[in-house]
Order: sequence, then structure tokens, then C-alpha cells
Amino acid sequence: HRLVQHYLDKLKQAETASRRGHENYTHSLKLVRRDWEQIKRWQAWSVNWKAEDPRRAQLCIAFSLVPPDILRIQLTPAEQLKWAQQALRAARQFHENESERLLLYQVAFISLTIEALDQGEAYAQQLMERAQAAHDSLGMGRAWYILGTASFTRGNFDRSEACYTESIRQFEACHAVEEIPIVWRGMGRVLQFRGDYPQAQTYHQQYLNASAATGNEQGMLDAHVSLSGIFLALRDYLAAEHHAQLALGLARPLGKSRFLAPALFSMAHAQKWLGQYENACVYYEEGIEVARLIASAPSSIANGLYGLGQAIYFQGDYTAALSRFEEALHVAYSANLTFRIFQISNDMVFVHLARGEQVAARARLQEALDIAQKLGTPQFLTKALAASMSLWNHQGNSEQVAVWAGLLKRHTHHLPPSLFNLNLYEHLEWELGAERYHAALERGTALTLENAIPEILLLLQQDHLP
Repeated sequence: HRLVQHYLDKLKQAETASRRGHENYTHSLKLVRRDWEQIKRWQAWSVNWKAEDPRRAQLCIAFSLVPPDILRIQLTPAEQLKWAQQALRAARQFHENESERLLLYQVAFISLTIEALDQGEAYAQQLMERAQAAHDSLGMGRAWYILGTASFTRGNFDRSEACYTESIRQFEACHAVEEIPIVWRGMGRVLQFRGDYPQAQTYHQQYLNASAATGNEQGMLDAHVSLSGIFLALRDYLAAEHHAQLALGLARPLGKSRFLAPALFSMAHAQKWLGQYENACVYYEEGIEVARLIASAPSSIANGLYGLGQAIYFQGDYTAALSRFEEALHVAYSANLTFRIFQISNDMVFVHLARGEQVAARARLQEALDIAQKLGTPQFLTKALAASMSLWNHQGNSEQVAVWAGLLKRHTHHLPPSLFNLNLYEHLEWELGAERYHAALERGTALTLENAIPEILLLLQQDHLP
């Protein structure tokens, strides 16, 4: 028992040191890695507790109650989940109610990390029930955060925002201000997918500032990745690259951890939209390799494959691009990642059109339009509209495309970097002539995204190709 406590103390000391700046963080990481085999050995020993040996069970619980930053680097999410579930079983056996609530949050949080959404929500509901019974606002705030994140991943942005708002209210009620920054990150992601990039940037910057103030390098890394994505959407590609570089600088010293792949993908995205396609492909391929090696969440792997497909598309190899998109779509479907399915299907429309495959393009567009309607936010509706315009233009219906162009012009700010070619406007004016083109644009100003997308779906179903 004393030996196990010795290694537990080493983990706790490393975690404390990691909060005192980058040099201490790197040094503490080296110490933990030196003793890692012993730490794993004694954690495995602690799991085999007996009912008559509560001390051993307490040690099992303690391994998972070590602040998680060091464990997130040393363990894969699946391994971390296993440790936490083992500890949860011990806490329940010995009626350690406070520890049970802490561990329920852990297992719920890690379940979302691996995108086991049903499991994460089930644990969050258990946490909510126990926290309500104990009048524990901290536990309730954490449960609401988990439910909000699960709703976001499912594409239910309204419910996600409502859950996050309640989470902040509960944290404020118990003065747990240190818990609020992670909810800011969640709110930023919701607003980003709604197309409110300035407000999303504000939330992500708050998350970065809070992480920097507490020396939380993993939080800083997450925030830089998020801010890079915001600047991509704002088409400030140099700022996006800057934040990606900072994220990668924080991720590299951690080795092949779950933090490296998102940082690599962030840099790849920036390089791609800067036109550095070969560099982008190198970063994407390394990120995909790392993500698969450590069994990252499906959305991370799908993100890498999707981005790689885009970079290859811009290089003109449509067959290879299609292969990457199809692989990404398979991963997204396997995990039921609604907004990833939309992104990939929508971009596949452009690839199929480049290959002259109108039937396949129509099938993908119908899939994308259906999802865009369900998600209902301007960003998704705008991207679906842009893909529809490309299909109808390919079919030679310039008049209809010009009408939709009148609508799209009002929503271009909701169109993050995509495969849609804005030169289509010039082509339409040349094709129709200035007077006819501007008359069609004017008719498009009477449309809204909400009524245009159902109309396009209806036209798609009625207009059968021979």
C-alpha cells in the first residue's frame, strides 16, 4: 500500500509542477514517463481490491482522481476511460458518494472524447440525479456541460446552447469560476457553426486567456486550434496559420498524444487555404497517422481525411480526392456525426461534377440538403445553396443559378472557405448578359435560405436526368 501511495504522490507532484510554467511542465512529464511502467503496474494492482480491503479500493479511486492533464498525455482515451470505470465501481461499492460524482463526470467526459454519445449522456444523467439529490451545484453544472456537448455533436445547437447556459448558471451558483472556461469553449463552437464568428472568437479568446492565466497548456492548445478555425472562417489565413503554429508548438513536446492530431490538422487547414497544397497534405497525412495510432475520436480522423481530400482536389487529382472523401464519409457515418456527414457530402458534389458524374453529384446534394434543413443554421444552408448552384450551372441552367446567386450574395459571410468558386458570378454575367443577369439577381433578393432549400430539394426530385 505504501508503494502504491508513493507512485500516486509522484503523479500528484507532477501535476502540481505542470501548473508552474512550461519548463516545469516538461520536466514533470519526463519524471512521470520515467516511472510510467511502475505507475501502470500499481494501478492494475489496485483494481483487484476485495470487499475486506477498502484501503486498496481507495487507492484504485485515487489513481483516477489525480488531476487529469498528465493522464490525458500518457493514456489513450480508451485507457483513461477504463481506469475511471474501474474507480467508479470501487466508489460505488464503498458508497463514496462524492468520489462517485467526480468519477461520473470523468467517465462521461471521456465517453464524449471517444464520441460514445449515448454512453456519455447516460453517465451525465446519473451524475445529474446524484448531484440533485446532494444539492451539488458543481455536479449539476458538469452534467449540463456534458449534455450540451453531446447535443452539439449531434447537431442540436439550440439544445446545446441551452445546456451550456444552465451549466454556467450552476457553476456561478457555487462560485466554481475555474469550471466556466471550458463552457466558453463549447459556446464558441456552437456560435461558430451558426456562423456568428465574431462572438465565437470572443468566447474562444476568453478560454485562451483563462487557460494562460492558470498555466493550463492543454487548454491553451485547444484554444489556439479553435481560434485558427475562426480565422479561417473569417478568411484571415495568416492569423489562422499563426494560431495553428502556436498550437503545434504546444503539442509537439507532448509526443503522439490526442493533442497532436488536431494541431496538425489545424496547420494543414491553414496551409491549404494559403494555397500551399503539398505542405497541407504532409500535415494531414501525419495527423491521420497519429490519430489512428492512438485511436482518436472518429470526428478527428474524418476531419483529417476530409481536409486531405480538399487539398488533393485543389491539386487536380479528382480520383484521389474522391477516394479520401469516401473514406471520410464512411468514418463519419460509422459514428453518426451529422455535421461531418453534411460537410463531406456537400463537397463531394463538387468532386463528382469535376469528374462529369452528374447522377452521383445529385445524390450527394440531396443528402446534403436534407441534413442542412435539419441543422437549420445559415452556415449549412448557405453551403448547400452554393453546391446546388454548381450543379444547376453544370446542367446549363444559368437563369436559375443567377436567381439563387442573388440570395447567396447576401449570405457570402456565412460561406466559410469551401470548394465553391466565386468566379461563377462572372461566368453567369457573361453567359446571360448584364441586363438579364442583374434582373435574375434582383429576383433572388426576394428569397430566403429557409424557403430556397426546400424548393431546391423539390426541383431535385422532379428534375430526373435521362
